[in-house]
Amino acid sequence: MNLNGIKWYSLFCFAIILLAFLSCTKDWPEAPVEITRPEIISVSPDMWEFMVSTSTSISITFNEQMDLETIRDHASIMDADGNTVNGSWSSNGSTAIFTPSANLSMLSRYDVMIEGAYDEDQEWKGPGPQDVHGNSLYEDFTSHFATEGNYGASPIYVSAAPNLGDWSEIGRITDFEVETLGGFDAAQGIALNSDGSYLYVADRGGNAVMAVETAGFSIDGTVALPDSVEEPWIVGVTPNDNEVWALCRGTNHLVIIGTGTNTITNVIPLNGYCPNGGFLYRIAFSHDGSKAYITTRLSQSVLKINTATYEVETEKVIGEAAHIAEVTVSPDDAKVYVSNTWGLEPSIFVLDASADMPVIGTIDLPEEWGDAKKFTTYDNYLFVGMRWDAMIYKIDMTTDQVIGWTGWPDDWLGDWSDSENIAIDPEGEVIYQLCPDRGETAVFGTEELNFLGFIDTGTWWGIVSPQP
Repeated sequence: MNLNGIKWYSLFCFAIILLAFLSCTKDWPEAPVEITRPEIISVSPDMWEFMVSTSTSISITFNEQMDLETIRDHASIMDADGNTVNGSWSSNGSTAIFTPSANLSMLSRYDVMIEGAYDEDQEWKGPGPQDVHGNSLYEDFTSHFATEGNYGASPIYVSAAPNLGDWSEIGRITDFEVETLGGFDAAQGIALNSDGSYLYVADRGGNAVMAVETAGFSIDGTVALPDSVEEPWIVGVTPNDNEVWALCRGTNHLVIIGTGTNTITNVIPLNGYCPNGGFLYRIAFSHDGSKAYITTRLSQSVLKINTATYEVETEKVIGEAAHIAEVTVSPDDAKVYVSNTWGLEPSIFVLDASADMPVIGTIDLPEEWGDAKKFTTYDNYLFVGMRWDAMIYKIDMTTDQVIGWTGWPDDWLGDWSDSENIAIDPEGEVIYQLCPDRGETAVFGTEELNFLGFIDTGTWWGIVSPQP
């Protein structure tokens, strides 16, 4: 045999075996590509945080390291008018930090807006803020906060109603936190005395009026009403703090309670003033304490009562009214304001407080919709809260002109919202409006009725605040 041929044949076989072996070795892949989208896990200030310092910075924390340049391109801080806040971005680990170039305005809302890669219909818009691997934030992110003032520290009290909250308890909101007090059958109407030391509660289900000592937020006394009267649902405290007046819806009685002893001093039947299924609805006192004004729902009337004699001095029937509801008195006691409400043409009647209370003016609410559910006053201004659509009007009681309006909920919230009662913070800077459908309380600045944000309060119906 040719030895050279054997040699070359052996080499050929070895090469074939080597190639076969190499072809069977595992082909290790490269490191897998990171495809997880980044997420926002926190923001500071928090969503709907109040009393934020005007010198604050805004931080957004992601779940992974981000490309700061892409955040700059897709994030903005806006004021409530849609103006962009100028400033600079920096980063600290997975947190992006925005530092405004100047202090923010006081009593103002700001929106933190970050544009994601997809719209609400899951349609691609283009790359948003990206992590270091090039993955974009999936969807838009928005947060809101409101800057500092003097508001919020004084307690605000809230109560429930049928289908609106828990009737067995009332609430107190302090520094935007809610605490509750139980022990009621069906607590509804609430009123504070002038220094805020006592809150009086109409326990509609228990047929009683309860006195709550506010320092300890505890029930200090119970005044049981006689069987001849039913359903106390609205209460008011006289300006001198000596009496509580309770309106009883079931029998249309007015019950007078002396605050010194927590005893009933008078029971006055007013059912004769409530024909056509009407009932006693709201109460307001003149600032000098000499007169009380009570409206009658469905009966289209306002009763002027002498607080010394408890006699009805005047029954003013306003025939052109649809439904008489709220009532309040001008600072000089010269005028009485009554809401004509329900439906497409809500308005405010202005009555001369003298003698027979003639109607001397009508204030039309320009958007012509809703139920003028609640009055509250501060200085020379009357604020009118609307039911159905959460709106507030501001009226100058010198000129009887509408000088401010929150706009429709679509304008300030971007959505529909119902509302109930309103109250002014004792500092006069903000107004609170209950939005029971959301389980929240909306907050507006009183100067321009600018929307500041929501307090997560739960569902309530009535709201009162201490006097300034």
